[in-house]
Amino acid sequence: MIDIRGRREARLHRIKRPAGLYTFEVELLCEDRDGTWLYGRIGSRWNTLHESGEMPVAIAILLATDRPWAVWWIDDPVDRRIEIDVCLPPERVDNGWVYVDLDLEVTRHEPDQLVEIEDWDEHERAVAAGWMSFDEALLARATAEAMTDTLRRDEEPWLARGWQLLAEAAEQHRDAEQAASPQVMAGG
Repeated sequence: MIDIRGRREARLHRIKRPAGLYTFEVELLCEDRDGTWLYGRIGSRWNTLHESGEMPVAIAILLATDRPWAVWWIDDPVDRRIEIDVCLPPERVDNGWVYVDLDLEVTRHEPDQLVEIEDWDEHERAVAAGWMSFDEALLARATAEAMTDTLRRDEEPWLARGWQLLAEAAEQHRDAEQAASPQVMAGG
């Protein structure tokens, strides 16, 4: 069980070339042998250069500085899924994390376990335009294929752990909001 009182706020910065910076306000859940776990609650803020908004669903994210991917558990009631962003290895920064997206995403849709590599068109456009190097393109393709196999085999303990941490964090966040509501505080 995680303890939300010990969580600290952080930011996840995802760089998409040439579109720019996408920033997500998240909370640090924990760190373990698999990496750093982040949580974005429903209503947490995100922004880009030209727009901003609030997350419509809760998310959990797993990052590590030695891997060219970041995993997102997305608790969307319409399409509950795991998305793996293929990227340059994430780096820690003062207020959280940053990574450069290599425009390929491996997704497993939970209801039917369909696994697919998405955004080939974006990837090809980025390569053709010179927004990523030849070596980065090779890394992206190899990583996407490897992560497709990982999602299909479903043997990595962190795949289930992501859903577990997301559920625990969301439940604790709901409990904390209810405890702080005016009705509860007034004894009603």
